Amino acid sequence: DTDELMLISTGGVLIRTLVQDIREMGRSTQGVTLIALDNGTKLAGIEKIIETDEE
Repeated sequence: DTDELMLISTGGVLIRTLVQDIREMGRSTQGVTLIALDNGTKLAGIEKIIETDEE
């Protein structure tokens, strides 16, 4: 599976990662951190990028 997630912050930081590389956690955890945000910075957007077979 080659689908990816792209996250962008209001500070202009862009993270692009494969969905399959995001590990799953158990119930007792607080989840997975995909992007570290500085004080005053917010997540501006998140998008799933799906690979197509277009040439």
